[in-house]
Amino acid sequence: MSSLSVGRKLSLSPHILELLALPCCLEELEADCRPSISDDLKVGYFITDHATQTDIKEIIELKELTTTTQALVQFTDSIQEDFMIYKNILQAQYEEKIQEQASNLCRQINDRLRDIEAFHKQKEVKIRQSYQQQLCDALAVLRVDYEKNYRIQEDTDSSLAASWKVLIKTLQEKESKIQKLEAELQEYQENEDTKMIIFDNDDDNEKNMLEKENEDFREEVSRLLDRISHLEESLKRSEKENNKLDKEVRGMQLKMEKDEKTVQKLIEAQEKIKMELEKERSLNQSMLKEQKDIETKVEKKLSDLKEKIPALKEKDTKKKETVKSGSEITVPHESRESQKGYHKQQQKKSPSYKEAEKRALLAEIEKLKISEDQEKQHIQRYWSEFLRHSFNSINILTFCGFFYFSLKNEVEQINRSWAKKFQILKKSLHAIKDEMFLRHTLYRQAAAFNHASLNQPYAVPLYIETGARQINERRGGLYFPFSPLPQIRSESTAAMEETDLNIVKIPTGTEMCCLYEDVSGDEEFVGGPPFPSPPSTLT
Repeated sequence: MSSLSVGRKLSLSPHILELLALPCCLEELEADCRPSISDDLKVGYFITDHATQTDIKEIIELKELTTTTQALVQFTDSIQEDFMIYKNILQAQYEEKIQEQASNLCRQINDRLRDIEAFHKQKEVKIRQSYQQQLCDALAVLRVDYEKNYRIQEDTDSSLAASWKVLIKTLQEKESKIQKLEAELQEYQENEDTKMIIFDNDDDNEKNMLEKENEDFREEVSRLLDRISHLEESLKRSEKENNKLDKEVRGMQLKMEKDEKTVQKLIEAQEKIKMELEKERSLNQSMLKEQKDIETKVEKKLSDLKEKIPALKEKDTKKKETVKSGSEITVPHESRESQKGYHKQQQKKSPSYKEAEKRALLAEIEKLKISEDQEKQHIQRYWSEFLRHSFNSINILTFCGFFYFSLKNEVEQINRSWAKKFQILKKSLHAIKDEMFLRHTLYRQAAAFNHASLNQPYAVPLYIETGARQINERRGGLYFPFSPLPQIRSESTAAMEETDLNIVKIPTGTEMCCLYEDVSGDEEFVGGPPFPSPPSTLT
């Protein structure tokens, strides 16, 4: 209200009075119309300053502040970690590039030194050849001069002393010439040494150490090469033996297949013989049954005939008695005549009938006897054949059994020998793996020594400041006080890899036992127990 009273006076209209009558509305209007504390401006020395007091609505909640601050802290930490990782990656890449450049420089230096040594050797060889030729020419000239001037004929020989003096003079002249030539050689070598790279006196000890290390490494490499050549020879031998063993195995497999075929044929023949024997047995049994039936029939017929013969005899006697009694009895004449004719016919017929019956019976008996004899002969003949076939089948079965057992024993022996061979091969493979691992490690070490790198850690500091500045100026920026990497061989890595590829072979054969035994020296693959000899011809 004070701010309103400062200006013009308000006209109390009815609307304003109504608004003033409402207390709540008036308070709200006063709150809306009242200026905030922050609107109070204070003039400072340099800029206008607002009041420090603020409203409640302008204060941010503490939870939101804490969450936002935590998120910001995490974000800053992650950014810091990313920057550190990026820094480490850049540093590692930079170090790798430096190492690559350093290794390239060392390789170039080694190649340059190798070329210089080769050139020096060539020059030395040429100089020796030239001096040798000069010496030969000088000796030829001396010989010609001696023959012309100093040769003493046999006729004009004064004494031995004079000849000795002449020889001594010539020898002295030759020795003087040789000394002159040697002095010239030394001067030439000194002049060439001045052209070569000059090493300081401080590096003499390092040079001697490096030369010793180079000699040691060369000796090791030569020893390893000799061992590798020996191993290659043993591998070739083992390969040849392996090929021989493969051929023997193939031959044995063919023999086994042939034996199996023969065994199968024998088994089939045995089965056929068994079937034939069973058929013959069934036939013999049927023949025996038929013979028994015939014998029973013959016995029955004989018994019937024996029973019929007394009955027929009784009938004949009865007929005779009736005939006698009829002659005595008196009957009429006609009846008597008829009876007489009938009896006469009976008397005529009765003996012929009896004889015919007897003949028929005898013929049947003879036929039966003949059939019995034939059957007996047939049985005897077949029985002998049956016995012969049975003995043959028994012999074949025994032969097949012995042959089968012999084949079984030979197969077991072959399987045992091959099991031993495969055990030896398994052990030799483990030994070969160990040997290959050792060989590859040695080649890697040789390659690492041959290709100089800065990956190896050294306890010596990278740079040592000395009092002599001329040495550092002459050596350049990259100065390493420790000994550089030794020079092992002049072969390239491609040649080494080719040798590795040519050497990698799997040895097998009789010389494999030495691989897994503790044998020292170069004679690792020599000797060893031999394999069992291959089986001879099958029995």
